[in-house]
Amino acid sequence: LISSTSHWRRIHQIPSEIPTLTSILLVSLCNLAVPRETALLRITLDSHEVFPVKLGATVAIKSCTGMVKDETRIYVLCADAEVRSYLAVLNLGDLSPVYFQHLPEIIDGHSVLVHHDRLFIASSGNDALISYEIFKDRVGNPRLEWSIPDHSGTHHDTHHVNSVALWKGDIVFSAFGLRTGQTWSTAVNGYIYNLSQGVMLTEKIYQPHSLKEWAGNLYYCESARARIASLSSAAWEIGDYTRGLDFI
Repeated sequence: LISSTSHWRRIHQIPSEIPTLTSILLVSLCNLAVPRETALLRITLDSHEVFPVKLGATVAIKSCTGMVKDETRIYVLCADAEVRSYLAVLNLGDLSPVYFQHLPEIIDGHSVLVHHDRLFIASSGNDALISYEIFKDRVGNPRLEWSIPDHSGTHHDTHHVNSVALWKGDIVFSAFGLRTGQTWSTAVNGYIYNLSQGVMLTEKIYQPHSLKEWAGNLYYCESARARIASLSSAAWEIGDYTRGLDFI
């Protein structure tokens, strides 16, 4: 399916499930063995070619993770080898870099959301949801929207906040919850929290990921149970560790 071409690759066969209504697919890469100038790829679906996307980065990039777009721009979370967090902002039209900014408040950013001219980031490494005001040439005025009440600024990943999304106009996020042992496999009481309303939506989820609203319902991966679930309908089994979902 994929063959090496220098550092990057060419895809010889695009799965038929990918919709033909789009011509470009952006893919972020995480935990590169050797940091590079980018960890974001553009796949041109008609020619099956893969190209690196310049981020305007001032450091070598080890990971790109969550990304989101608004009407004119794409916002991409990045990290270097020392796990310092950055935001790369690209023009939506031609993917040219707009700016590249260090985000010292973020540790291991996983997911990102644009809402009411603010950028919301799930910061897994310090159990926080942090937002920034969006300006033309930067983001600023960071605001701590939520964190573990007894966290005390220790900068540890104890609940693994990992996904932020909109549901019925409210901001919601998911987290693994506390571990009962040394590994994340013991975190069996994951949850989804409605930040806007200040209420818990559901608990006892085994490693939730990738919140997505569809037709008024909120769907998510229950990764460690290898299934897709929602707030109001029965889960269905996938058979492997589910990590991301979307409706097309």
